[in-house]
Parts: sequence; C-alpha cells; structure tokens
Amino acid sequence: AQTGQRIVPAEQNLVPITLVDVSDDPGSLIAQGLHYRPELKEAQCLVAAACEQFHRQKYAPFVPSVLLGLSQTGFGGGLGSSLESISGRTDFDAALTWELRGLGYGEQAARRSTAAQMEQARFRQVRLMDQVAREITEAHAQVRCRRERIIISEQGITSAEDSVRRNLDRVRHGQGLPIEALQSVRALEEARLALVTAITDYNAAQFQLHRATGCAVFAPPVE
Repeated sequence: AQTGQRIVPAEQNLVPITLVDVSDDPGSLIAQGLHYRPELKEAQCLVAAACEQFHRQKYAPFVPSVLLGLSQTGFGGGLGSSLESISGRTDFDAALTWELRGLGYGEQAARRSTAAQMEQARFRQVRLMDQVAREITEAHAQVRCRRERIIISEQGITSAEDSVRRNLDRVRHGQGLPIEALQSVRALEEARLALVTAITDYNAAQFQLHRATGCAVFAPPVE
C-alpha cells in the first residue's frame, strides 16, 4: 500500500472465520496433523537414518574393504650385458580386508551405541506424535467452546435489544424511569462487546487449530 492510502476492511463488522470444520470427531484432524506436521516428517527421517546406521554397524564385520591397484611401467632385460629386450608391463592388484575392532568388543559397543540412538529417535517421534494429538484435541475443544460463546453472546444481544425497546416504550408512555432505559442501553453495549470478544477468541482458536493440523489448506467442496 502507498503512504497515506487507507485500507478499508471488506466486512463492516467482525465476523467469525472457519478454517477448520469442527463438526466431526477430532480423530480425522489428528490424522491430518500426523501427516502434515513438518516436525513429524523430520522425526521420521531421523528414525530411518538411525535404523540404517544400526544395520550398517550390525553387518560391518562381515563386509570386506576392497582395495584395487593398477600400475604401468617398462620392464627390460636380456643375456649378459644386453638390455635390448624392453617392453611394457601392467600390474593389477586386488585385495579384500576384514576389520574386527577390539577383538569383537569394539563391534559390540558400536552396535549398542547405534541401537541406543535408534531407540532415542523412535521415542522422540512418539513423543512428537503425542504432542501433536494433544494440541489438536485441545484446539478442537477450544474452538467448539468459543463457538458456543458466540451463540450465547448473540442471544444476549437479542435479549438486550428487546429490553432497550421495552424500556423506551415505557418511558414514552410515562410508565418507566429514564435510568432504566439507560441501564438497558449499557447492557446492550456490554453484550455487543462480549460478542466482539467471543468472535475474536474464536478466530484465534481457529488459527491455532489450523496450525496444529499442519496448516493443510483444502479446496472447498464444489456445490
């Protein structure tokens, strides 16, 4: 936006937004979160890397090291002092070696170390899965609770507007006091502020649930 340019919201009033549908059981949302959360993908890759390292250490004593060598030179010789018989020479060498660290105790220690790293990676993955499920469950409950607050606040506004209307009619007909109408107007203002707070909290809870599910954005259904 340019300097001094006014930004006008599209909606005149604050409205609730729905990023995630909470009408269903949170189990489907947990499945989405376990699939889309990036930290779980990272943990899965770390577990796979730890398992690969464990298998390498397990079979390391049985896998030989291959040494290959190739050399080319000239080779000559003859009878007496004659060195006229000279020709090229090519040598190719191949060797296989097996390594046993610490008479086998080193191999056992290496396997234990990689096994411990593999278990730690798995425990971290399970802990992250539990954390994601807990965040989604809490955010789901929070969204539903704050949606009920919006309904209650809207009912409160309806009751407050009816109270203002009845009190003004009583004042016009000399049956009520102006202070009563003023109190009903203040009650209406408080009800409207409560609705704004409820909608704001609901929208914040929707964003929290949206983040907890891995920010997976799906196209709306075509009617």
